[in-house]
Amino acid sequence: CQGIGVSLTDWNGFSEERNFIGLDNFIRFFSDKRAMNAIGVTLLFGLVSPLLLNVFGLLLALLFDSKIKGKVFARTAVYMPSLEQLGVNGSFDWMGDPKKAIWLIIIVNVWQFVGGPMMIYLAGLQSVPMDLYESAKIDGANTWQSFKNVTWPLLYPSARINIFTNIIGS
Repeated sequence: CQGIGVSLTDWNGFSEERNFIGLDNFIRFFSDKRAMNAIGVTLLFGLVSPLLLNVFGLLLALLFDSKIKGKVFARTAVYMPSLEQLGVNGSFDWMGDPKKAIWLIIIVNVWQFVGGPMMIYLAGLQSVPMDLYESAKIDGANTWQSFKNVTWPLLYPSARINIFTNIIGS
């Protein structure tokens, strides 16, 4: 409430003088192109980053939970220390163009923080009883049907935690 009250004044944060100016601060803010750009970039980051964190976190958790040979590759990809090892180097000016820079920031954010969602999904996957998969297989379910009808519904609590914490974090 105090913040709303201050937003309706011309207070500079230091002086004792506060004059009521109504919605002038909001009018100036929403007519400023830089402010609108900042809001757009924030929304892009706040929506795309959690989406990618959850998608890649789930994919990595599924890979780490399986018994396939791809585990080693996934571990390497998750913990690879630098972008240059992927061939992303100075030949492409990512940071020189603001439209490309936000995507680089999203990629780095996802790479840096995908381990958290992965661990939450992995814990959720390991809590799914194996007899449910066996029952689904006996009923004729393929891998996709087992995931859609057994795994995913039981991962809702993990997904909910990941989605909320990733949106808050982003």
